[in-house]
Amino acid sequence: MRQLAASEKLQKILLDTISHDFKTPLTSIVGSLNSLLFEDRRLNELDRKELIETAYQQATRLNRLVTDVLEMTRLEAGTVRLRREPASIRDVVQQALSYVSEVISERRSSIDIPPDLPPVAMDAVLMSHALANVLENAAKYSAPNSPIEVQAQAANGHIIIAGSDRGIGVPADDLGRIFEKFYRRDEVNGSSWPTSGTGLGLAIARGIVEAHGGRIWAEQRAEGGVIVRVRLSVDN
Repeated sequence: MRQLAASEKLQKILLDTISHDFKTPLTSIVGSLNSLLFEDRRLNELDRKELIETAYQQATRLNRLVTDVLEMTRLEAGTVRLRREPASIRDVVQQALSYVSEVISERRSSIDIPPDLPPVAMDAVLMSHALANVLENAAKYSAPNSPIEVQAQAANGHIIIAGSDRGIGVPADDLGRIFEKFYRRDEVNGSSWPTSGTGLGLAIARGIVEAHGGRIWAEQRAEGGVIVRVRLSVDN
């Protein structure tokens, strides 16, 4: 009965999330396409370009929302199958950065990955998605001009990847909660912080990392912001 109740609760939250977060990009896409379709003769080239860019950006956002919901559903159902192969940490991080390139393109990001790190047996596609979610979350909760840093190092048979920001931070009591499904930091120090998305990004990252036998956790950054660390075993 408890498992059934938990499943029904998850389904209700997913439906609420879909109806709220999916409606915004859909409305924007429909509005942009409607203008292009029925008001084309009255639009100049700049207006057309802006409408097309808006539709593209919102369609990309909608695609990410759908992907998050589907990935979370698969993780909850235990149907994720890892395709483990030795992979370069640098390559996986670079792929993650490419996924979020539009989000962090204007930031002064720094990457510190030693060239001699040993490869790790992992599903490189899934792990790059997990790291992309970490980086996207860092960008979401930090100022547009603040840097995001990615570091990796070997330690006691493990590789530890760290993504840090200089954003609004997380209260110590909530550091573990940021990996819960649908957790959002909508309010910080009494002030609202605009966010978008399903609140599933870090929960998905945790599911993927733990499926690899790894660990993911968050720490407060001494200079402000948050550091999210991912630890993977070299011997997997």
